[in-house]
Amino acid sequence: MAALGAIASILGTVVSAAGTIAAGKAQQQQAEFEAKQLERKGKEEQVAAQDDAQAKRREAMLLQSRVQAVGASSGFSATDPTTLNIIKGIEQYGGYQAGNLQYAGNRDRQGRELQASARRFEGQAARQAAGYSAAATLIGGIGGLSKFAGGFSGGGSSYRYGYN
Repeated sequence: MAALGAIASILGTVVSAAGTIAAGKAQQQQAEFEAKQLERKGKEEQVAAQDDAQAKRREAMLLQSRVQAVGASSGFSATDPTTLNIIKGIEQYGGYQAGNLQYAGNRDRQGRELQASARRFEGQAARQAAGYSAAATLIGGIGGLSKFAGGFSGGGSSYRYGYN
């Protein structure tokens, strides 16, 4: 009967350790999936910012064109210094806005990539911790077999030395 208990104990220990390792691997896979999602989101944010920046540049060009048209209809020439200064200011401000949008998109992508790296690190740590936990479970299970030792030798050591 003690041998059956020992076998059951060994099997339970092995199954527990295997389950711990599988759980660690699953956590790492989950972390990798989340990291890929974060990276994809970062790329999407960067592309959206680039689109917004391009729209700002387009707005600036349209406004410059409108300034020229209004200036010309008012009797000024398209190359009048006042008109050219206004156009130059619009161009600079439009470029400034576009640059800010692109910067924000790049910053958002970098932030998502950092989050992804951190998530991957967490997954690797979880898997490593699961390995250590499984090893501890196996060692603890082996140590727990000492209660069955008497069943293997025909009696415990206390009987061999005359102790009860």
